[in-house]
Amino acid sequence: MIATVAPGHSETIKATYDLLLGRAISAHLGLVAQADPDHPLVLRPPMESGEPSAFDEHALTRTELLTLLPPSPNLATEQLGLLRKATESSVAITRLEFKLRAAGASDRTIERAIRRRADASAAITSQASIANEANKVVESLGERLLEYAESVTADVTAFAEPAFRHQPADAIFGRLMQQRPNLAQLDTDAVLDGDGDIILGYLCELSDRCLFSWREV
Repeated sequence: MIATVAPGHSETIKATYDLLLGRAISAHLGLVAQADPDHPLVLRPPMESGEPSAFDEHALTRTELLTLLPPSPNLATEQLGLLRKATESSVAITRLEFKLRAAGASDRTIERAIRRRADASAAITSQASIANEANKVVESLGERLLEYAESVTADVTAFAEPAFRHQPADAIFGRLMQQRPNLAQLDTDAVLDGDGDIILGYLCELSDRCLFSWREV
């Protein structure tokens, strides 16, 4: 059931199961006074009354469940909504990482993507004339880059085994790594010095802006 709700690697599924199990145990310990003395592992059902019960206090809400589950394509709208609220205080996960995890990316792929995104951000920021005309050049590169990445996504997905079509991020990132010379050719104005690694990082930045999902929508 967990694999269906939040598809991903076996390590992710096990970690999610452990989180949910821990939450259930915590709820049970909190309800120890409600337990049946003859059957301490079985909780009594809530009493039929208008008064709030101890069960209400320990109920697993949908919001909490969404925070316990890993990023999931099936729940992306709600989970991203929670992420936007979290941005007002402290950010636990970036949109880039969310999208990669929702598409089944491994920790290694996520680390590489985050590192390349940081390099791309630094490269763009270092250009003092990035405003006005230069900014239009970057946007134009972004459009070409998204078209290219979307075609790679379609190609990878078309040849993937059915069981892996919902989690192609590792394969897509690996294909783009192999095709960094092709990415470099997209930078016709040399705004990023034709550096394939930096351009791949720029794609990661575009993904963080919710413009690329690492999977077919």
